[in-house]
Amino acid sequence: MRRIALNLKRISIVISCAIGSLCAFGWGRTGHDAVSYIAECHLTPTAKANIEKYLDGESIVYDSSWPDLVRATPEYKHTSSCHMYNIGADGKYQPRPKGDAVALLNQQIELLHDYKNLSDSAVNVGIKFIVHLMGDLHCPSHPDFEGVNQWFGFELNGKPMEYHKFWDYYAIETSHKWFFTEYQNQLDRKSPEEIAEICQGSIEDWANETAGIVGVTYEWIKPEMKLNKQETNLLLLKSARLADRQIAKAGYRLAHILNSIFDPEYGQ
Repeated sequence: MRRIALNLKRISIVISCAIGSLCAFGWGRTGHDAVSYIAECHLTPTAKANIEKYLDGESIVYDSSWPDLVRATPEYKHTSSCHMYNIGADGKYQPRPKGDAVALLNQQIELLHDYKNLSDSAVNVGIKFIVHLMGDLHCPSHPDFEGVNQWFGFELNGKPMEYHKFWDYYAIETSHKWFFTEYQNQLDRKSPEEIAEICQGSIEDWANETAGIVGVTYEWIKPEMKLNKQETNLLLLKSARLADRQIAKAGYRLAHILNSIFDPEYGQ
């Protein structure tokens, strides 16, 4: 199989996102692992084999949080703000001039459709970004709504909390306390027809859908709100169900994207 190194122009696609200081670690490790494992369970044998060749035999779950872990390094710090995306006043995705999660996903998907002509290292990095950012795309705290400061504080039964941190970590880690494989066992219950319907649309469509779904959470959680124990429990119940649906959809859509890239017979 022929390999050529990426030229500087194509490398710039990967790193076009502006340097950002926002702490935006969607879903935490458990959530990203759950998304990836649901996706892995829906990869075709051909796609799975092709992908694992570029991941040194490892599962897509293994490095599902890799882009979060390397974003502070000199090599990848310019991807820091590429984990989120803007939503305008009309409720629709608005591209950031220097890049965002939607743009980077589209760029990497387009790039990897020509993966046989890329270096192995470029394919490896591209897979890791697609795996991770599909999770971020569906995380409630990653649409950045115009005019909304999602780093506001509130209290959960006396515990100081931040809206963004709540979705990026707390809502997942404190709800079911499942291992990532349990998420697949509990959530991966759609029929092939239902999964095909979920996977209709573009990356932009899925961003807009997420924004429409998670907008209600700003009614559930407001700045300076102080929830007692009962109110905290009710919030966690609602939040877990919303998060579970988003994790499952992200997993199905991730598998769809990877199959379309790495299995030439997929969909035929």
